[in-house]
Amino acid sequence: MLYSTPPIARLFAEVPITVLSLRILSHNQTLKISFTHRIQRPEYRDLNPFISASDPKNITTGNPNLRPEVGNKLELSYNKNFGNGTNINSTLFYRGNIDDIQSYTRYYPTYLIGDSTYTNVAISTRQNIGREDNYGINLFASIPAMKNLNIRTNISGFERTIFTGISSVANVHGFSYRMTINASYQLSSTLILELFGNFNSKRINAQGSMPSFTTYNFAFRKQLFKNASIAATATNFFNN
Repeated sequence: MLYSTPPIARLFAEVPITVLSLRILSHNQTLKISFTHRIQRPEYRDLNPFISASDPKNITTGNPNLRPEVGNKLELSYNKNFGNGTNINSTLFYRGNIDDIQSYTRYYPTYLIGDSTYTNVAISTRQNIGREDNYGINLFASIPAMKNLNIRTNISGFERTIFTGISSVANVHGFSYRMTINASYQLSSTLILELFGNFNSKRINAQGSMPSFTTYNFAFRKQLFKNASIAATATNFFNN
């Protein structure tokens, strides 16, 4: 069931409260446990009730009754630095949201806006869907592969479960993962060659899923001064 929210509830800013426990195992190893409690208010465009009918089959509007989203995050991290400059970090995490804010779409055979009637139309807005829980692991490594070559990679995977508070939407769950790699090669003291790649798997939401996607770019960066540089970049250049 969806409830309206008193206007005062939407005045809360994002309020993070973090409790951190840190233990250093040795000079090059660190074990860290942290817990964060966060209140995230809706953005202005999420609350704005203005109706956009620029696409008469897919109409969007804001929801002034949105409640703030409350999040809790618990992380256990292990970090190790090696003598050759290699750094490895692994993190187990839980991230949960209450009153999770997501896009929600309803379909209508006819829909009246002012003196205009729209047929076979989808109305999309933002709703407090319910509760969302994410359990997963994140692995990061930075490796100086050669004298002038540095490689950084990150792999993350998590199980997401969405417990919806809307009768027309069933509870859903699914596994998602992400992989990134970034390589930089120092051609000279002022010229750097960079390569970045990213893959995101399919990710579920309350009413379906977002498809997987891949991005990559290639860049030359020239350092001009101490705090200034210029770069030429090509992004997804093999795409049609």
